[in-house]
Amino acid sequence: MPTSWFVRGGGKVYGPLDSAKLKQLVSAAKIDQTTEVAQTENGPWVPAGRVKGLFVQPPIAPSPAPAPRPSVPVAPPADPSPVVISSPAPIVASRPAVKRGGSYVDANLLPNEQVVYRAHLHWFYFLRPVFWFGFAFLMFRTGAGMKAGEQDASVTLITIGVLAVMAGIVSALMRAITYWTSEFAVTNRRVIMKQGFIRRKTMELMLGKVDSLSVDQGILGRIFGYGTVRVTVATEKQGFSFLSNPLEFRRQVQLHAPT
Repeated sequence: MPTSWFVRGGGKVYGPLDSAKLKQLVSAAKIDQTTEVAQTENGPWVPAGRVKGLFVQPPIAPSPAPAPRPSVPVAPPADPSPVVISSPAPIVASRPAVKRGGSYVDANLLPNEQVVYRAHLHWFYFLRPVFWFGFAFLMFRTGAGMKAGEQDASVTLITIGVLAVMAGIVSALMRAITYWTSEFAVTNRRVIMKQGFIRRKTMELMLGKVDSLSVDQGILGRIFGYGTVRVTVATEKQGFSFLSNPLEFRRQVQLHAPT
C-alpha cells in the first residue's frame, strides 16, 4: 500500500496521510469502505474498500455440526390454530458518534490539527449603532428644548429621534449576532476565517498556499488596535474588517507557515 494517501469527504480533502494513519482512521470507524481515497491530492479517487490490505476481515471459524437428536414422538397440540412465529428484529450496526466542538473552527479541524491562535472582532465593530443612539439623543434633546410656538418642528425632531433609535436597535442586534458567530483562527496547518451568521463569509487555506496576508489600519485602527486583514491566494483576495490585533494574527500566520 502507498505511503501517502489523501482522503475526500464532506467536500474537503484531507492529507497527506501515511498508511499507518489511514489504518488508524479505519480502526476508529472514521473511514468506511465507501470513503473516497487517492494517492495524490487531485485523484484519481477510488472507494477505500478497493485498497488492498486496508480492510482485513478476520477468518470465520466453521461452526460445528449439530449433534443428532433422538427422535421423540410429539403429541399433537390441543389447539389446532396455527402458531405464528415472529422473526427477530434486524440488528443495525451503528457507527460511533464523533465528538465535535461547539464552534465552527473546532468542528472542522483535520486529523492531528491543533489551534495555535484565536482572534475576534474588535468592539469598534459596534460604532454604527452607537452613532444612531447618539443621533437619536441629540434629536430628543433638541426637540424637547423648543419653545411652545415651535411645536411642529419639535414633533418632527422627536419623530426622527424615534426612527434613529429603531435603526440603532436593528443595527446593534445584527452586529451582535455577527460578533458572537465570527471566528478567526490559525492552526498548525491552516488559516480559518469565518465572519457573519446569516450572510457568512469564510476562508479556509493551507498555510503553504497563502500568497500574502496584509493588514490595513487607519489612524483609529492603530490607536485602538483593530484593522482589516486581506488574504490573497492566486487571483482571489478577501478582506475581513474590524479584526482585533490584526498584526499579531499576521505574525502567527507567518510563524507557523512552512518555510
